[in-house]
Amino acid sequence: MSNILWILIISAIIRIGPIIYLSTFESITKYPVQLTLTDIDYKVYTDAALLYDSPYERHTYRYTPLLAYTMKFNDQYEYAGKIFLVLGDLAAICFLWAIFKGKNFQSAITKIYAYNPIFIYLTVRGSC
Repeated sequence: MSNILWILIISAIIRIGPIIYLSTFESITKYPVQLTLTDIDYKVYTDAALLYDSPYERHTYRYTPLLAYTMKFNDQYEYAGKIFLVLGDLAAICFLWAIFKGKNFQSAITKIYAYNPIFIYLTVRGSC
């Protein structure tokens, strides 16, 4: 298999694995204070997408309406929006690979983004 395919597979596992684990953990936790890794803004996107005709009807919504429309699937599966964010991350990885095509550092730059814990954390958390 090609190098980019391996990078995408590993990146998808690194991002989707914690989402699946945390969806289970957040639903069964019995601590007095609810422990969660989901960003409050993710809840704002979801709320704006599901409860209002226009996301801007929610007084705290300050994002692009496209973000709210991608969260429309959160009523069937609570973390569908995070999967969309993972797909966006994988698209960014492909974009980086294409930008640096033919360069000596193509694989290194792509891996720096793909395996960067900060970007992984932001995606898993639902931040934009």
